[in-house]
Amino acid sequence: MRSRPDNARHFDGLRSPLGPHPPLVRTPPGWIGQRRSARPLTDGAGPPAKASSAAGGSYRCGRPARWCQLPRPSWREGGGGKVANRGSATRKIAPTCRGLPRSARVPCECRSVRIGTWNMAGWLKPGWKEFLLAADCDVWLLTEVNETVQLPDYCMHRGNARMAARRSWAAVFSRAPLTPLPDPHVASAAAVIDGITYCSSILPWRDSGGEPTWPGAEPPRNLHSGRTRYAVRQLVCALPHQDLVWGGDWNHALSGDEYAGSKGGRAHVRAAVNLLGLQVPTAELPHRLDGLLSIDHIAVPTSWTVRDARRLDATGLSDHDGYVVDVEVPAP
Repeated sequence: MRSRPDNARHFDGLRSPLGPHPPLVRTPPGWIGQRRSARPLTDGAGPPAKASSAAGGSYRCGRPARWCQLPRPSWREGGGGKVANRGSATRKIAPTCRGLPRSARVPCECRSVRIGTWNMAGWLKPGWKEFLLAADCDVWLLTEVNETVQLPDYCMHRGNARMAARRSWAAVFSRAPLTPLPDPHVASAAAVIDGITYCSSILPWRDSGGEPTWPGAEPPRNLHSGRTRYAVRQLVCALPHQDLVWGGDWNHALSGDEYAGSKGGRAHVRAAVNLLGLQVPTAELPHRLDGLLSIDHIAVPTSWTVRDARRLDATGLSDHDGYVVDVEVPAP
């Protein structure tokens, strides 16, 4: 078996200053803040009910099988692909390979996945379950999760370590079956879903303390930076470098002013994102506090197409807002 590269050595070479970076956000212009019209959020009553397929069969929409029994749409040719007509809502499906002659073009196989992340702050205030279900996510990367949290029709995997009494550092919830993985870091949880590794993490914040959870402190002026470097180095060494989604409460904005973390810690997080071959559609989304950018993130492979990224207001439910991205996952 071919040995894995020495990830630690590669990571050491990406210390601050990092120099030029590829863009962290590859979201098509105009998508930020918009909802995907063909798959609206529900009104809080839970996941959408299965529609009857009596009106012409069903088609594969990319969600788990029990959610795919939707009426077969009528097709029309659209710019770069077929467009499904569903009343007033249209959604581009199966874009064609534009580099080929028209006679040789075939629809590209891909599936739609909605991924969310939310720091629940360990709270269970009235409305938390409705908030999660209304977002209609296929996968949730949750952090600071009360041990009693359960979601109907979701599989769940929690990290082994506890942040506090009755509170897990991180958890992964999925509508599709999942396979738990060993925790890549004490404040992370990971699982494989449909061949993709999903990891939910908390990274050290400015006054998070040190041992045993956050070792690696460097000399006084870089205490936080050293703790962040140690945590992301562990993650880079443990996580696969393909077919990976990494998210959670990173406690760092990836640009602009830094409120929760440090500029040195940010440099190490950005280096890890680039080394893992990821893009971060949440990088430019706003924080709840005016003038700041999000510290909760979802990173997906650069080969995936990001269709939407947005913030969900969770005021009164947590001290963090939720963040959701819609992506198109290419076929293996």
